[in-house]
Amino acid sequence: MRKYGVVAFLTLASGYLAAPHAYASTLFDSGPYSGVINSWDISNTSSVPAPADNIANNFILSGPAIVSGGSFVVWTDPGDTMTSVEYSITSTPGGAALVTGTVPVVQTFLTTDIYGYAIDEETFSITPTTLSAGTYWLELENADDAGGNLYFWDENDNPNSINGLQAWDASLGGGPAAFLSPTGDPADCPSVNCTDTFTITGTPLPEPGSFQLLASGILGLAILLMRRILAPVVK
Repeated sequence: MRKYGVVAFLTLASGYLAAPHAYASTLFDSGPYSGVINSWDISNTSSVPAPADNIANNFILSGPAIVSGGSFVVWTDPGDTMTSVEYSITSTPGGAALVTGTVPVVQTFLTTDIYGYAIDEETFSITPTTLSAGTYWLELENADDAGGNLYFWDENDNPNSINGLQAWDASLGGGPAAFLSPTGDPADCPSVNCTDTFTITGTPLPEPGSFQLLASGILGLAILLMRRILAPVVK
């Protein structure tokens, strides 16, 4: 009976290891918010007096993952509560969307900055999307609420941007000229880093063959034990 229990355990363990598991974690973090340097208008273009920007920031996935959401930090007037935002994830700035939509957000107040703006974190979920390791872009626009108020994406100038992180503004005409930099937009982008505050969350996926190889070994051991148990006893 004990042998059968061992076989059952090994079989279940191999199945568990072979299956993907849904535990969300932070896949990318552009760093802490600033609330001081600058911010970029991502308000609903139908409700503000002048066209808002479509702002994109790139992020890097070190391995394959199921992306399921994220967060970003905004400046807004005290008491304003964002209800939704339009997002896209692309492989190039302004490129075709790998996944896109308008999603509700959950707002968390962080602090009041030196200019009197409320600094809020907005958390959102998206359609779970499997992406391989690489560089992608999160584009935000049409941040909205019931009152048509203004929302500005916090610029934090993360030092990691020297490793390839950038921000991009569609209102600057697209193409290379739209990359935010001190040379291209010195009044609004004083730092060479010029990136915004956000995170990407989801479920890391094992590299092909890692857990599956271990599961195959355990399953093979279970089969071997089963054969020994069922083999006729020779006296």
